[in-house]
Amino acid sequence: MNEKQKSDGKEDFFWSIDTDEIMTQGVFVVGSRGSGKSNLCYWLSEKLKFEGVRIVVIDSSLAWINHSNIEYVQAVEYGRASYHVIESCILDFSRLTTPEMRSLGNIYLGQEFALAVNRAREGKTVKTCFILEEAQNIFPSGSLRSFEFQETSRLITQGRNFGLSFIAITQRPSTVDTNLAEISGLHYWGRLSGERNLAKARTWVGRDKAKELPSLRVGQFYKVSMGEATLIQAEKFPERVVQAREVGQLIVETPKPKLSLRQQFANQYLDWWGKKLGLGENAWTGQGNIAIPTKTTKKRKDLFGALFPNEDQEDIYEDWSEYEDDQDWKKP
Repeated sequence: MNEKQKSDGKEDFFWSIDTDEIMTQGVFVVGSRGSGKSNLCYWLSEKLKFEGVRIVVIDSSLAWINHSNIEYVQAVEYGRASYHVIESCILDFSRLTTPEMRSLGNIYLGQEFALAVNRAREGKTVKTCFILEEAQNIFPSGSLRSFEFQETSRLITQGRNFGLSFIAITQRPSTVDTNLAEISGLHYWGRLSGERNLAKARTWVGRDKAKELPSLRVGQFYKVSMGEATLIQAEKFPERVVQAREVGQLIVETPKPKLSLRQQFANQYLDWWGKKLGLGENAWTGQGNIAIPTKTTKKRKDLFGALFPNEDQEDIYEDWSEYEDDQDWKKP
């Protein structure tokens, strides 16, 4: 460390971080709870900010609000409105359900990719790193191969061409889309347990080093780059001096999903009339479908009349009967 670095008061680990590698390769960080994976990423983000990279953290855990040095935070809610994200900030997803996190995270990242492409056409680049805390909430297994996630998939696979990169953080690598791990050129594997998770680790750190993962200390990680796994130690990140400032509410524009009439039946039946008709835990099967309890035809027709007062009741009832007979319909 030279004299300038010493005078800046930064830890040795800070100066060892290669920001060019992060921005060109993408990063996959794995570790069980308490392994120090978020602490590691505070250091990565701090070095990126130091080098002038815009940081956007998608976080549902509140960890980044409480411990990182990112100054601004925006609350995120599900709704229909335009959005605006300041230069570097934390997007607080803690108010969202997991399906909402997945939907909004996908839409937001897709929109950011489109903006980056448009900037590139004008000869402009805003280097940005998206940090995905608990990445399995946004990119569960198989998601990046779906049509719905095609624009976000382009950000993950092609973002480096437009100044974009990502850091995906998870404690359960077996539940995250495998494309994230495969596309990331830089990996950090910390303390980990569970055979399914360790099986994933063996692919990247090797069989012998994977055996060491359950006994690694807090802050220890195997850094995997260019096929080489090196043990590193991330120092404890300094405590936040100033609390993150909430600068406004972010409401990502989301088209309402178009539900079939049958799905409307299922959703409204359970959510609105379920309690009145005696539906409880037995109303659901392991597949997530509802099972209509034995009720009189009159009771059901009364229900459909209340749900769809402007529709032909006989047509609706016949449609529902067809739904019950459908081969995909499961009953307990």
